[in-house]
Amino acid sequence: MVKKIRFLIVGIVMLLVIVLLIRKPHESETESLLAYAKIMVEGQEIKTKQYNEIKTYLQSSEENSQHDFLAGVTAYAQGDYGTAAKEFMSAAERIQEQDDDFIKIYTYVLLNESLQYDERETEDFAENSQKALNYMAQSKEYRNNVDLCWRIASIFLENQENNKQGARLLEEYVTNVKGLKAESKVRLYGNIGQLYSIDGDYSVALQYCWRGLELLESSPLIPNRSKYMSKFLAVLGDNAYGLEQYQTAIEYYEQSLEIFQKREDDDLLADASLALVNEGAAYLELGQHKKVLSVLDELEELIPKIPESQKDDIQILWGNLRAQLYMNEGNLEQAEYELEAAKELLNTDDVEYSLNKDVYLDYSYARLYKEQGKFDEALELYRQIVTRSADAGLGLEKNAYSDRADIYMQENNMNAYIETREQYVEVIELKNQQ
Repeated sequence: MVKKIRFLIVGIVMLLVIVLLIRKPHESETESLLAYAKIMVEGQEIKTKQYNEIKTYLQSSEENSQHDFLAGVTAYAQGDYGTAAKEFMSAAERIQEQDDDFIKIYTYVLLNESLQYDERETEDFAENSQKALNYMAQSKEYRNNVDLCWRIASIFLENQENNKQGARLLEEYVTNVKGLKAESKVRLYGNIGQLYSIDGDYSVALQYCWRGLELLESSPLIPNRSKYMSKFLAVLGDNAYGLEQYQTAIEYYEQSLEIFQKREDDDLLADASLALVNEGAAYLELGQHKKVLSVLDELEELIPKIPESQKDDIQILWGNLRAQLYMNEGNLEQAEYELEAAKELLNTDDVEYSLNKDVYLDYSYARLYKEQGKFDEALELYRQIVTRSADAGLGLEKNAYSDRADIYMQENNMNAYIETREQYVEVIELKNQQ
């Protein structure tokens, strides 16, 4: 009897050893496959051998959340967003609590992006985003990944949905999630402020900017503290510009640029260049053309130092600012040359650092057509700009209506002139309420 028990015990131990030996490579394989997936979701390519490993796994494994997720990631990386959305929906239905955090979070992140790229209905965006953020909040590894938070929230911005939806999701996250670092809170305040600013709600945007600055003032040990100070001051400038407080905007941009000049931080090059572009636009609104020229000269010195993925964005905005200055001075030929050069860069702009450059460029073209007497072309562009600017919260509607009314006056079309002036007044009244 004792021998039988001993043999039984030995048999059980051997069975456990066999099971562990079988499981260990499987777990190792899983880690490798998820590592490949992490590379792909960041837009990078994997080797053919690695892709074949995923393909082999998909052909031989049982269908579960991991199987569907990896199938979705593969389709996503190949640009087959319809298939990717289908696979991620299936993965979402099969998610288990013990699944890897990466799978639980990115199933919903990539589902939203696949729906976006496939131009499908976006009614589930908010729910999917909330689920992704909920899983992030539970994960020590991902909880403080603010870049991922922004990726989740900015999908509302990219789809011209209600920008406040993304802001509210981040508000709830920064308020309720425990274990957030001070640096993460600072960055989230900045993101929330940016979303409210884009939506035209400048008062709330300013509140979050000041909240971020107050946290920076009270927490001197926050990493990259001066960099965040510079960014918040630039955002305060953007909000003042949106409220047409151009001199105040210039003062904030100057404070932001002063920090950049003291640090000489390459990571701030693009941000500093963008602050300079906006400062130049503020000077242009005030009619201070010599100041605009000075800003353009500073930008010309900075542009060669900017990383390639961001350089063309700044070059486009630099050219657009030059074109507007030339138009203000009556040099339409040079203005058109600058716009054509900027347009060529826009057509090859694969990585977008600054959003809505096309709208700003079209607005300049509309102004150019108006000055050239090409009223039909100008009016058509102005009609488009009113809608696109309102959707993106750019604040170009007032000037667009004013220019349209001026064209109708020159054409002696009094009915259209009166209607457009009424729309112009409505925009001003709405801005005054902000």
